[in-house]
Amino acid sequence: HTHTQQIINQRRVSQVGVEYLRFKSDLDDEDRLEDHSMTGVSIAMSENVWVRSCEFIGFGKNAVEATKGAFQATIQECEAKRPVSPLQSRFRYTFEIDDAQKVLVVGCRSVDGRHDFVTGSRTLGPNVFLESVAKRAHTSSGPHARFTNGLLFDRVVLDNLLEARNRGNSGSGHGWAGAEVVCWNTVSESLHIESPPGHQNYAVGVRVTKERVQVPPNVAPVEESPERTVQPLSLYRQQLRDRLAGRSCTHPHASGQFLYDRVTTGCINIPATTTMSTTTQSANVGTSTTTPTAPTTTTAAEESADESGSGSGNDGS
Repeated sequence: HTHTQQIINQRRVSQVGVEYLRFKSDLDDEDRLEDHSMTGVSIAMSENVWVRSCEFIGFGKNAVEATKGAFQATIQECEAKRPVSPLQSRFRYTFEIDDAQKVLVVGCRSVDGRHDFVTGSRTLGPNVFLESVAKRAHTSSGPHARFTNGLLFDRVVLDNLLEARNRGNSGSGHGWAGAEVVCWNTVSESLHIESPPGHQNYAVGVRVTKERVQVPPNVAPVEESPERTVQPLSLYRQQLRDRLAGRSCTHPHASGQFLYDRVTTGCINIPATTTMSTTTQSANVGTSTTTPTAPTTTTAAEESADESGSGSGNDGS
């Protein structure tokens, strides 16, 4: 005999947005890199919320985190730079999804982070990182620990490692970091994708500028069209268009080439590629909240300051 009951959470805050703000965490003591604000915006116990067109300067752990039951959140066109923290474990998880569901990170940019686009342990999907860039990343992006499920990296550009693998005893004992993880038309310096037993991870149209880690056949991902951009250019946007087909409404995330071009310009050298079409089995992941697009700008002086780098210490695991 099985009894099922609908659980309705009455404590969630809903329909809240944070827009057009600059957040800055000031450090009072150069010898105490942890003695200042670590997180810019934390989305928790809320639904149908967004953070849009915000700038984050100096935060030691997160620019934005979606955590503690956050549901249906959009983090759009935000920029994080000049973080201040040791370069070690626990710091610089710039855009983090941890114990949150249906989160879309789109058009975001991180400079000098560590785990720039990352999920925490046992994070259920679908969650999406879309058309975002990490520059001067100090370590990897990807699912971080304990079986994140249903995660899409779609046209994400990194100058470090993109991974979804068995992380073994790393950190607190991370084990298999993620399953049903899809990397679609991504560009990264290196790539390490493995599939857990009984599950599949996917690498489709993935381009690598330096090293593609070879894995044993028994944990190999489903891989198609390496070093070639496939069609559709964005899996998320195509699924969104398909879902809206025949409806009279429009959606701001149904197209976005301008956003992708603007976010990636000048970040890393994206290799030349051949475009081809492909058909592949993939996890049906994706979400968004309907917030209009709004460009952000960075001045030449700020760009120059970014190039100088920040933070101190040695990188951790």
